[in-house]
Amino acid sequence: DREEKERRAVEDLTAALSEASGKAEEAHERFLKKEDDYEHALTQIGDLKMSLNSTKENYEVMIEEAHYDITCLRNTVGKLEAEVSKYREECEAKELEIVSLNKQSEEEIATLKAEADRVGASLRDAEHELQTVNEEKEILQEKLLHTESAVVEANRAVQEVKAEKEGLQEQLMRTELAVSEANKAIEEVKAEKEDLQEQLMHTESAVTEANKALQEVKAEKEDLQEQLMH
Repeated sequence: DREEKERRAVEDLTAALSEASGKAEEAHERFLKKEDDYEHALTQIGDLKMSLNSTKENYEVMIEEAHYDITCLRNTVGKLEAEVSKYREECEAKELEIVSLNKQSEEEIATLKAEADRVGASLRDAEHELQTVNEEKEILQEKLLHTESAVVEANRAVQEVKAEKEGLQEQLMRTELAVSEANKAIEEVKAEKEDLQEQLMHTESAVTEANKALQEVKAEKEDLQEQLMH
């Protein structure tokens, strides 16, 4: 717009100059033809010159203003170009940051997936281990039932032996010569019975110990019977 304005001002100035030149030529021709009009022509020429100078000054001011406006526009355009360049750089930096964040997010997602797979595998291992433990628990419970049954049988056998020992003890009590031997045997049986009861509270080894004690008691019983026979 400023350049168009300047161009039009120059064209107007040129047109004015052309018009003034034409009028000057006409006045000069009239001066040559009519000397009476010489003074009038001189006056017109002077007026035209003054008008031309005034118009020229006005157009020069307009041209200077147009140059100033053009300079301001160029400065503004330069600032806008600098801002656009800065904005473009910021956009490129943001794009790089977004790409970096996307890459980082993809890596984090991959890490989380790997962790989820690892946790899933651990969970499956834990489930398998739990199943194994449950199976072992069932086996141990079954063994415990057998052990408890064996302990009951051992206790029953001990009670039978105890009853037999009590009968022998009554017989021994009737015999004064065997009193000390019978009392000694009773104390030994009581001690062995307590040991058996304590051992029967544990594992299958308690049954073995109980059976061993039973054999020992039976051996003592046989000894007592032999003593009674003598």
